[in-house]
Amino acid sequence: MLRKAVILRILVLCIGFVTGCDFIVYYPYLERDSHPVSYSLQSEQARGNSSLTAMQTNVLPPGNADSHSPWDPEIESSEHGNQSGHSTGNGPFSLIILPDTQYYSAYYPHIFRAQTAWIAQNKDALNIAFVLHEGDIVQHNRESEWEAARSCMAILDGIVPYALTIGNHDIGSQGLLCNIRDSTRFNRYFPVRDFVSLPSFGSVYEPDKLENSCYLFHAGGIDWLVVAIEFGPRDEVLRWANRTISYYYNRKVIILTHSYLYYDNTLHGSKRHHKWTPASYGINKGPDSVNNGQEIWDKCIGNHDNIAFVFCGHIIKGGTGFRIDRSPGGNKVYQMLANYQILERGGNGYLRILSFDPAGKNVTVRTYSPFLNRFLTGSDNEFVIEEADFFEEADFFEEADFF
Repeated sequence: MLRKAVILRILVLCIGFVTGCDFIVYYPYLERDSHPVSYSLQSEQARGNSSLTAMQTNVLPPGNADSHSPWDPEIESSEHGNQSGHSTGNGPFSLIILPDTQYYSAYYPHIFRAQTAWIAQNKDALNIAFVLHEGDIVQHNRESEWEAARSCMAILDGIVPYALTIGNHDIGSQGLLCNIRDSTRFNRYFPVRDFVSLPSFGSVYEPDKLENSCYLFHAGGIDWLVVAIEFGPRDEVLRWANRTISYYYNRKVIILTHSYLYYDNTLHGSKRHHKWTPASYGINKGPDSVNNGQEIWDKCIGNHDNIAFVFCGHIIKGGTGFRIDRSPGGNKVYQMLANYQILERGGNGYLRILSFDPAGKNVTVRTYSPFLNRFLTGSDNEFVIEEADFFEEADFFEEADFF
């Protein structure tokens, strides 16, 4: 079955070559000290005249003597690879969601530090498998704020794997205008090179840019894939996400992006009265496409049967939202908004704890502040997802379906 899965992946990439669509180049079988990086190469038209050079130079870094094919099933899970991902076993586990930390980075770094220190201290007690930051890491895109954010997140390094996405405050002039897609400071303080050697690292869309990236881990008896997508993603980024999700067809997928769901539980941008849509910012006046929540669903999420969760922040007022939609194959997609920046001190340190119970096939969602040592109550902040179908063994890629 493993060899057939490998053959299927090759076929998927061959289709990309023929159609000219985005495709992904993976080379996770290099020596540990060679910093394996997985780049996505864009279509021929997008790459222009330099495409052949990019292909030739990015498949294997200079000086590497590894001659193994990346599709060799005998080394699919070798010690030189990172496709198996980080593992916390098959029992109950937790995910931690970090909503917008922008005011903490700017004014209250001790609150940010209290969050990550608590996560590190409770890693074993809660069997924390992964931490997901929903973007707006900083407020004004200033060096001092990025230094604070990096210092706080560094508490988790080597303890709990994490993924970050960028928000509108993390790019553009002073982090307020969101007028250009300039993620220079984000990538300076969270460089790709710090992630590539980790067991959880999967790939990035652009060389040396972390804002569109994916990660692998195993928890609760399930192989998971985290796909982090930029604020108001470009069309080509969504095509990369489609290819990545299809490539890892046998994993359950978590989408992490900054703007996706509105506080009225509708997809952001699906209603004319919605505020703060990505298309309403200055980046929409640039040369690149900008996609709102509804468009992210239409162009990406709604096309797949293996997506289980979407996590986002950005929206204030209520700051919470939740909805369930069906994939084409009938599987449930659980979509969740959490953002507490409107509270005192920019959020009072509240984060989300998702406790997964594989035996009971449910997920308990709680909202807790390590800074206050207090839970938020109410149906928007504490609830149970019952009979979650992603715990059931996926049957839409059975051997008989393809061979």
